[in-house]
Amino acid sequence: MGDMLLYAVLAGIAAGVFFYMFKKATSGDYKPIELNNCPVCGKKTAKFVTMGTFKHDTLNKVVCTNCNASTDDFTSYKKAAEAWNKGEVKKK
Repeated sequence: MGDMLLYAVLAGIAAGVFFYMFKKATSGDYKPIELNNCPVCGKKTAKFVTMGTFKHDTLNKVVCTNCNASTDDFTSYKKAAEAWNKGEVKKK
């Protein structure tokens, strides 16, 4: 199962579909988080970026590789993706 999951993630990345796998607390199933097109430039070039750590938490954000629009830093990929998909971004 682990090899199949890794293959699915790599195939998705190769196809230009950026998502992060997270574990659901109740059922233990893995569910992909898909990122919408960039709310600033409209391209599907968003990716997750790890910014570092703060008080033992990893800080993550979503960044558009085309126009550099980004979310704030979050301690989970899920929260960063939710902010991105709601259009809560800032243009640099």
